[in-house]
Amino acid sequence: MLETSTLKADRLIEKWARELAREGSANYATSNALDGNYALSVGGRRNPLKSYLKPKETRSPNKGFVDTELLLIDSIMSKIGRVNHKYPLALQYAYTHGTKHAAKQLHCSLTKAKELKNAAFDMAVVLLEDA
Repeated sequence: MLETSTLKADRLIEKWARELAREGSANYATSNALDGNYALSVGGRRNPLKSYLKPKETRSPNKGFVDTELLLIDSIMSKIGRVNHKYPLALQYAYTHGTKHAAKQLHCSLTKAKELKNAAFDMAVVLLEDA
């Protein structure tokens, strides 16, 4: 069964927003308050008593799999961002946390956030049909 353009755009934007949310949380930062280096790493100093720390994992992920759908939606979002820089942000916040959160983060009313999201979504559908 063929997907309609709106369903495909909805699925790709959701995948894109989920990937962006996951990408921001993979900094290898210490997040456990019970770790001895947590308070010192926040302050910018290392604990001299823990000089035996192992280096953090810096291997790059396996490059055998490239998701072409993410590349496509990322290029579409960059084109939409050239029109108005708030469009990709409105879509990202609306898909990850909801429209009220998008309005709060974009410092605008709920109606304006809905308008931004709908305009960006319509542009994504049109650009996806052209691709």
